Amino acid sequence: MDYVLKNYKKDYAFIGLIDPSTREKFVNLEYGSNTYMMYNQKNWGTSNVFMTSVGNKINSCGGTAVSLPMKHADIPAHFFNTCFKNDKRR
Repeated sequence: MDYVLKNYKKDYAFIGLIDPSTREKFVNLEYGSNTYMMYNQKNWGTSNVFMTSVGNKINSCGGTAVSLPMKHADIPAHFFNTCFKNDKRR
């Protein structure tokens, strides 16, 4: 579902979006540098048509959105290995 985007706030320390479901209204959010998204539009077929637009908006607002040629099931591990590889909390 789209719970993260529906409750998005710029003041959160970190927003992680892993091949998320999106809607047209999420293209208009003002994302911050705290937002990280990894996705593959092809995983969704003809549904979730606003994913690339959301990714482009995140990048234009200073966040990071990366399109990857990966299966949906492989994206979470890549996301955590990339975003938290230097995280001292582990």
